[in-house]
Amino acid sequence: MDVRWMMFGRLLKLQLLALVLMTPLSAFASSSVLYVVDSSGSMWSKVDGTEKVYLARNALSASIARLPLNVDVGLAAYGYSKKGDCSDVAVLAPLGSSRASIMKKMNSFTPKGMTPLSRSIDTAVNEIKSRGGKGTVVFLSDGAESCRRDPCKAASLSGDNIRIHVVGFGVKSYDLSQLQCVAANGGGKYFAANDTKSLTAAFASVAREIAKDNVVPAKGSSSAARTGAKAVGVAVPAVIEIPAGQKAAAEKAAAEKAAAEKAAAEKAAAEKAAAEKAAAEKAAAEKAAVEKAAAEKAAAEKAAAEKAAAEKAAAEKAAAEKAAAEKAAAEKAAAEKAAAEKAAAEKAAAEKAAAEKAAAEKAAAEKAAAEKAAAEKAAAEKAAAEKAAAEKAADEKAAAEKAAAEKAEADRIAAEKAAAAKAEADRVAAEKAAARKAAEEKAAAEKAEADRIAAEKAAAAKAERARLAAEKAAAEKAERARIAAERAAAAKAEADRIAAFDDDNSWGREDVQHRPGLIYSDEFDSGYLSEHWQVENPAPALLHNDHGNLILMTKKSSIAKGTVPNLLVLKHEEVYGDYVVSIKMDSEFSTGKVGKTKQEAGLLMYKKNREFLALLASIEDKATFSKCGGKDCRQVVRVDLIKDLDGSRTYFGSPFWIAWQPPASTAMATRFTVHLKITKLGFEYTASASLDGKDWYEVGKVPLYGRDLNPAIFASSNSNYPYALVKFDHIKISRDGN
Repeated sequence: MDVRWMMFGRLLKLQLLALVLMTPLSAFASSSVLYVVDSSGSMWSKVDGTEKVYLARNALSASIARLPLNVDVGLAAYGYSKKGDCSDVAVLAPLGSSRASIMKKMNSFTPKGMTPLSRSIDTAVNEIKSRGGKGTVVFLSDGAESCRRDPCKAASLSGDNIRIHVVGFGVKSYDLSQLQCVAANGGGKYFAANDTKSLTAAFASVAREIAKDNVVPAKGSSSAARTGAKAVGVAVPAVIEIPAGQKAAAEKAAAEKAAAEKAAAEKAAAEKAAAEKAAAEKAAAEKAAVEKAAAEKAAAEKAAAEKAAAEKAAAEKAAAEKAAAEKAAAEKAAAEKAAAEKAAAEKAAAEKAAAEKAAAEKAAAEKAAAEKAAAEKAAAEKAAAEKAAAEKAADEKAAAEKAAAEKAEADRIAAEKAAAAKAEADRVAAEKAAARKAAEEKAAAEKAEADRIAAEKAAAAKAERARLAAEKAAAEKAERARIAAERAAAAKAEADRIAAFDDDNSWGREDVQHRPGLIYSDEFDSGYLSEHWQVENPAPALLHNDHGNLILMTKKSSIAKGTVPNLLVLKHEEVYGDYVVSIKMDSEFSTGKVGKTKQEAGLLMYKKNREFLALLASIEDKATFSKCGGKDCRQVVRVDLIKDLDGSRTYFGSPFWIAWQPPASTAMATRFTVHLKITKLGFEYTASASLDGKDWYEVGKVPLYGRDLNPAIFASSNSNYPYALVKFDHIKISRDGN
């Protein structure tokens, strides 16, 4: 190979290397990631035997831990605080919050509401835009939109600087397409998870996608820059001259070799020069051919694009012209139809007018003929009438004269008869008036007698009712007095018996000096239970701690049968003798759609199943009591004192009503907070309840002899659904109740 071609190849490699090395290194830009968690009611369903909400929390925690430290992280949720509310969306931890606070927020809400995906997308996009407008949204959802909006459209409006990934956890086939559409329109990916392993893998993939997205090319960088090449200031000259020493040596070697064949060497040199020229011309021709082919290809592509555009425009024009023609034809047909209908209407009106005119003319002619005949008939009748009138007048005159004479005679006779009749009538009227007056006087006397008898009967009946009422009241008063006396005697006998026990120490109260003040306290804020607690029927999925409350979930179970999960019994060496134990708890109880669910929780003095005292809060669907104005109330939560020995449950005292709803309420759950306290003095246990921990209501008291009881807390139900989460804020045991 010729030395000059070798040097040309080296020059080309150096120039390419310079281009690579002179490319700047890409920049790493800090990003934002907002996790949006599904907290709808369906997250209580189970996967691999565990509720989705707990699996989701673990997977989210692991995903956040994988993110680079320069990524700002935030947390939002929907459906976490209200039922049936499509506006239940909130940012729980803004972007830039500490990861420890985000973990704490993930454990602070309870799934219960709807799935407003569209509103959640809007909320997440606004949060990222308020923090710089660039970042990633990661949705965890187990179903599609349930609030009559289009989340695909909401995702498509998120903008180029915001990417949306979706993790579908246990999604049904009919909801899958919508969640995939959200990811696609949001410029992200959809990750399917149907069990614990695939959920962990999905969030690991999300973390990798976020890490890749976190690498952003520098402004003005080339494709080499996106590979991470570092910028260096290397400059390479455009042309490299062949060293003079190498050229002289080559010429000398050629001269020595061709000394005897000078003519042949010159010929070979000429041929080589011609070959080099031909190669250069060939390279130039090939380059020109390539450029020409590229130009022709570009021209062809341009022509094809212009042709396609022209064809599309022609098609659109033809379609528009066709639509216009069809529209014009339709309008013309409508106009012709309207004109025809108008002409027909005008013709019908003209024919009707002509018919009416002919009928009117005919009626006028008939009326004129009738009037003429009537006039002629009237003239004839008039002449006949005048003649008849003259004859009648003559007859009437004669008759009148005769009638006058007859009338005068008749009047005379009538006057005589009238006078006689009047005299008779006056006599009869006088007799009738006298009879009527006598009858009225008799009726008045009879009425007065009847009124007197009725008044005497009414007075007697009233007196009898008063006597019976007085006798009944006296009997009831005597009965109440008897019952009160019996109760007082029984209470006095019991008090005397207890006093006798106290006098001889037969109650078994220890005759020792107790340490005053606090014996034991647990605020449940350490994240674990102390060794003083004994867990009956452990169920880890139903026992939680949110670093401030101990949370027990209800399950279909019975204290009497010993099946209550996570029944916590306190075994402490200082809990003996007289003491006071108190707790604070809150929850939401529900009787369910059919009103038959019985949820309960509270404080026990427990030895074993079928042998305990219980101060418990429970729920019933309906009740009547004074705090509701004597009307029916819905979902009443009350506190009762119960003794259970050998499966026989006995209620003591009167219940303490702590929460209720009016009949018209549509809420499915009743929220309450209550303080419970049991005071042990010897073998007597007094139970009290309070809404604020200050003003206490005595629920009842009961003696229980010879029992070795320990304080305990529990939560149970007669049904697995609906669930109730019961939060215990603390338990405190002291000698003096403080």
